[in-house]
Amino acid sequence: MDADSLPLQAKRAQSLARQVVLASRSISRIVLEKVKIENFQFNLTYAAILPAIDLEGTRLTEIARRTGLTKQGLFPYISELESLGFITKVEDPKDKRANLIMFSAKGRALLEQVHHALSEAEQMAQEVLGPQHAVTVREGLAKLNEVLVAQTDLKSHPTQTALPSSADLFSSAFTHAAIGMALVGLDGRWLDVNNSMCEIVGYTRPELLKLTFQDVTHPDDLDADLEFAKHLLEGRISSYHLEKRYIKKNGETVWILLTGTLVRHADGSPYHFIAQVQDITDRRQDNA
Repeated sequence: MDADSLPLQAKRAQSLARQVVLASRSISRIVLEKVKIENFQFNLTYAAILPAIDLEGTRLTEIARRTGLTKQGLFPYISELESLGFITKVEDPKDKRANLIMFSAKGRALLEQVHHALSEAEQMAQEVLGPQHAVTVREGLAKLNEVLVAQTDLKSHPTQTALPSSADLFSSAFTHAAIGMALVGLDGRWLDVNNSMCEIVGYTRPELLKLTFQDVTHPDDLDADLEFAKHLLEGRISSYHLEKRYIKKNGETVWILLTGTLVRHADGSPYHFIAQVQDITDRRQDNA
């Protein structure tokens, strides 16, 4: 029986791409669980940004280019990392009109935790696959990625040197993130949501995009959320963290930790909110 004649479930089970995505999500969960510094909540948005910052410092425009974000979209995350003491801004010695984003000692400690968590995940892979198979998988995936990126880039820009697409990587990180992520309009409408967000609230993506965050927020928690959103719009805060409840499609209540930020247009006017959501129901029940 050839691949085309297999039932859909069998095709999915044999899909290399699906297995790569599932493995990536599992590794992401391991990293998110292990990286803990004070009250800082590490998530995949920061995981996408940190590799874009060189140890010797990087300009904001270059970080934006590497992550596929606009400077305005990147700014809230950079501001939060700076306010938490993980990064700092210093004068660029090559151009005193510009600044470099650099890791502080605390930021380097965060990087050490990330790399340690990744090393543990790789050690787990070696124990499951065996050292030789682990090397084969790593080298094979690296080669596959190199070829696929080159082919994709050459089709889009046949006269340019092939480079990985940061925008595509960030989009993939958004879609397959282990935590819920969403773009939310100024009126509360869900503009885009990832798979994990849909799993948390029990709605499909099309269903959720017809609703607002107010529709799924527990009535007793709505005022606090709206107040924080107001502070973001007024520029009084750059981000906020809030433990609140969602009402799932089936009527059940789920506790979540929400991190909210705001993206602005180039002229400073509000564009949309970014919501990052973690299901903390088990933790709340354990502490009850």
